[in-house]
This record gives sequence, C-alpha cells and structure tokens, in this order.
Amino acid sequence: MFLLRASIGLIILGFGHAIRDIQKNPLCVSDEDCSRVGGGKYRCFQYMCYPAQGRNGGPFRRCTQNSDCEDLLPQEGGDGKQGECFRHHDRRSVHEGICLSKRESKTCWSHQECDPNQKCVNGYCGDPDYFEDLTKIPCKTNTVCQTLLTGEYCCIDLEGSLLGWKTSKGSWDKTCCEGSETGHPIIRPPSNISDADLAKLDKTLKETSAFNFDSIICEGLEYSMMEKLQACQPYTTTTTTTTTTTTTTPKPSPNNKRDSSGLTSSGEKSSYHLLSSLFTVLLSYQLFY
Repeated sequence: MFLLRASIGLIILGFGHAIRDIQKNPLCVSDEDCSRVGGGKYRCFQYMCYPAQGRNGGPFRRCTQNSDCEDLLPQEGGDGKQGECFRHHDRRSVHEGICLSKRESKTCWSHQECDPNQKCVNGYCGDPDYFEDLTKIPCKTNTVCQTLLTGEYCCIDLEGSLLGWKTSKGSWDKTCCEGSETGHPIIRPPSNISDADLAKLDKTLKETSAFNFDSIICEGLEYSMMEKLQACQPYTTTTTTTTTTTTTTPKPSPNNKRDSSGLTSSGEKSSYHLLSSLFTVLLSYQLFY
C-alpha cells in the first residue's frame, strides 16, 4: 500500500512537467523572448512562452484569482488540491493568469529550495528541461549567469569557431559556465575533436594573438590539446638551454630619451596610442558583443 501511494505521488508530481511542451511553449526570461512565438500573442509566464489570452490556448486552467484554481486536476498540471493563480505582471493587457500547483508556484533563489525533481528556473521552481535550455542562452556578464544560477562565469564558447560542430553560434559567443578546471572562463571543446577542427581552432587562436587573448584560451584548454596547437606553443611547459651574454648598451642621447612606454619620437608615441585604442575597440566588439 505504501509503495502504491508513493508511486501515485510521483506520478502526480510529474504532471506539472509533463504538460509543459518546450517545443510549443519555449523558454523565456522576459516577454521579448516570446515576440516571435504564436504570432506575437504569447507572453512570458514564469519561464515559458504561453498564450496571453484564450481558454483553449493550452492545458493550463485560466484564472484571475486563487479561488479559480480549486481541485486542480493532474491533466491541468495540478495534484488534485488547491492551486495558485499565476498572474502576468502586465495586467493591463494580460487579463488572465494560469493555475499552477503550489510546488510549481514557489519562488526560489537556489536549486536547493525546490523539490528533488525540479530546478530553480528564472526564479521559480520548475521543469529541469527548461533549465537545461536556460544554460545555453548567450550572456554578456558574470552577474547574469549568477542571477540565473546557470554558472559562475560568462565564458567564451569555442563551439562557434569550429564549423565542424553543428551550431549557429558565432566565433566568440559567450555562455554561462563554471569555468575550466584551470579557472579560465572558457567552455572547452571536446577532447576528441578531429584534426580538421584542431586546425580551425588553431587559426582562430592565431587571429587573437594580436590582442594577447590567445593566452586566456590556450591556458584554459586541456594540456594535451594545447600541445597540438601551434598558437599555444608559447604557453606550454618546455625545457630549453640558454646562454647568458654580457653586452654594453650605450647611454641614450639627451635628445632621444625614452618615456615609460619605451617609445622615443612623438611619431612612435602617436602610432602606439592609435594601435592600442584600435585593439581595445576591436577586442571589445569581437569578444564581448
């Protein structure tokens, strides 16, 4: 009898997830994410795009207050008990909410606050499949990742630089992650990538050497992979024999003094500052946007 009740309980707990269709009702963080879903008639309810109006728009029971959610059935995402009415924040244009079980209505700041078969998704205890999609959205800052609980860092995702991977990502897309084992904010490529993909990655790294950005990526890779990449050779551990020689450097002329930047003439200084500014602008544009 105990096992029967436990089984029934697990089935009921799973209904809230089962009626959410991530294909028809994709992930969202805000209404903007739903602008291209359902002909623009969808809004972001918690973390899924759902029709803003209409009794026949989906499996969830419509409501305006909690009393509309009594005896919420499993096929409606309930557990046979009193549910709660989740209302969209824009009540001027979205006049009805959807009934959810109390476990699906619970707000959260961490995964530990939710049931074992749930994740904290956009601030609500919910479907792990939606959280999995949440981890794949692009990011720009570490704060976004930490707020959404999708990672500690906004990491460089090398997936887009390898055309051999089936992806629509750009060469320098950034997604959330916990960082590599070396503590660098990158998402490592698979260790078994082909020689052709290694060549593509090597080419990408050489393009970043002018900005000294290759070191961040190289040192974040697995060491065995770093050894295979020509662009990463300066960052591998090698043993070399050096010869020490003594040279005499003539004193600089009073009219040819160097400043702290190591430059002499005003023309050199102007060129240096121009290139430095140009590299900064290009780096910010290519890597962070």
